[in-house]
Amino acid sequence: MDQQLLDRLAKCRDLPSLPAAAVRIIELAEDPAATMGDVADAVGLDPALSAKVLRVANSALYSGRRQSANLRQAVMLLGLNGTLTIALSFSLFTSLRQSEHSRLNMDYFWRRSLLAGAAGRVVANETVNTSSEDAFLAALIQDIGILALDAATPDFYAELDSYQRRDHDYVARYENERLGSDHSEVGLWLLNRWQFPRHLTDAVGCSHDPAQLADAQLGQPVSRCVALSGLIADSFLRDDGEALLSDALSFAKRYWAVGDDWIDAVRDNLAAEVPVVESLFEMKILDETDERALQGEAREALITRNLHSMKRLEELHETTDSIRRRAVALEERSRKDDLTGLANRTHLDATIANEFQEAEKHRWPLTLIFIDLDHFKQINDSYGHHTGDDALRLVAATLSGSIRGNDTVGRYGGEEFVVVSPGTDSVSGAILGNRLLEAIRDAKLTADTGEPINLTISAGIATWDDRSSLSSGEALIRAADHAMYLAKEKGRDGLMLHIDD
Repeated sequence: MDQQLLDRLAKCRDLPSLPAAAVRIIELAEDPAATMGDVADAVGLDPALSAKVLRVANSALYSGRRQSANLRQAVMLLGLNGTLTIALSFSLFTSLRQSEHSRLNMDYFWRRSLLAGAAGRVVANETVNTSSEDAFLAALIQDIGILALDAATPDFYAELDSYQRRDHDYVARYENERLGSDHSEVGLWLLNRWQFPRHLTDAVGCSHDPAQLADAQLGQPVSRCVALSGLIADSFLRDDGEALLSDALSFAKRYWAVGDDWIDAVRDNLAAEVPVVESLFEMKILDETDERALQGEAREALITRNLHSMKRLEELHETTDSIRRRAVALEERSRKDDLTGLANRTHLDATIANEFQEAEKHRWPLTLIFIDLDHFKQINDSYGHHTGDDALRLVAATLSGSIRGNDTVGRYGGEEFVVVSPGTDSVSGAILGNRLLEAIRDAKLTADTGEPINLTISAGIATWDDRSSLSSGEALIRAADHAMYLAKEKGRDGLMLHIDD
C-alpha cells in the first residue's frame, strides 16, 4: 500500500473502531484455552448482544435443533467458534452502522454487505467443509475498507455516480488509479490493526482480486466463499444480474466440482436465508421485486435441481463426519458405561463438578435428577440377569431420548441413573422429571417367556440457584439422592423435590 495513504489512514481519527465486547471476542478467538464460560462472559458484556446471540440460536438458521432458554445453552448449541463469530458479526454491524458518511449511500452499502454475508454462508454450506459463520462474517465486512477510505479521504467517492458505486470492479479501478490501492487492501490493513484472525483478514484482503487465491496462503475455503459472495450479492442488486451469476458459476467450477445447476441450489437456499438475516439484523435487504424474483427462481430451482450432484456433496460431508466420529469415539470410549452406553460414574462425577462450577460463576441454575429403577432385584430374581440387563438398557435408552441436547444422563451405579440439566430451574426440572417418569411407564419390556414387564422409576430432584444453600456438586447429588429415597418411601413410581433449608 502507498506510504502516503498509510500515513493518512494512521492519522485519521474518524476511522471505524471496535466496541469493548468485540475487542474481547477477538482475543478469545485467538486463545486456544478459551472455554464456554469465557465466551459467555464476553458476550454478556453487552446485554443487547446476548439477546442477539440467543435469537440466532433459536432462529431458522439452526432449525431442527433444540431451543435455547439462556445464553449458556446458546453457546453450547452454536459452539465456541460459532458463538464468537456470530457475536462479532452483530457487534461490528451495530457499531459500524452508526458511522456517518455523507457521500456514501449507507443503506445500499449495508444491504449489499448483509446480502453478501448471507451468500457467503450459503456457499460455505453448499460447497466446502468450512465454517459458515466465518464465511458470513468475512463476507459481511469485506467492504469495510470503503468506510475507512471515506473517513480518511473525505469526498473521495463524490465523483462517482450511483450506478458507478454499485459496480465493485469500477470502484476498485477508481481507487487504484487515484490511490494505488483498493478498498480490499485497506480493509486488510484495518483488520490487521484490530488483530483479527488471519484466515478472516486474508479473506477480506483478496475479496476483490480472486487471482490472489492462487497463493497457497490465501487459497483457503473461506477466502473463496467471500470472493464469490460479492458476485452473488451484486447479481440481485444490479441490472446485469444474469451475467454476474454466470461469472459466479464459472468461479465455483474453477475451485469445486460443481455442476451447472449448482447456482440454482445456492439461489434456493439464499431465498430461505435472506428473510431470517433481515429479521435478525433488523434491516430490509431486498425490495419486493427482488424478493419475488428470488423466490420464484428458487421454486423452479427446487424442482429442477440435480439430485445426483447433491448426493455427492452429502457423501463428501458424511465421509468427513465419519472420520471425525471415529476420532471422537476413541476418546469417549473410556467415558462410557459398558452395559448401557451412558456416561459412567467417573465421567458423571466430573461433569457434575464442572457444571456446578460454571453455574456458580455465571449464576445460572443447575438441576440434577437422581433416578432408581423400581423393583430391579425382583426382575433379576424372577426373570434372570439377562432380562435385568435388558431392563437397564431400555431405561438408559428411554432417558437418553427424553432429555435435551445439552443435558447429560449417566449410570451412577447398579440400577441408579443421574440426569444433569444445566440452565434448568426447579420448575422446569419438575416438568422434565415427570416427563421421564411417563416415558419409562410407556417403555415396553418383554421377558424371554413372552410375559410383559412393567417398568417404573423413583426420582429425586435437586436444583442449585443463587438462593441455594447447597455448596458443591457433591452436596447437590446427595440432596437429589435423598429426595429419591423419599419418593421410594411414598410408594415408588413418583418424584420428590429437594426443599432447600
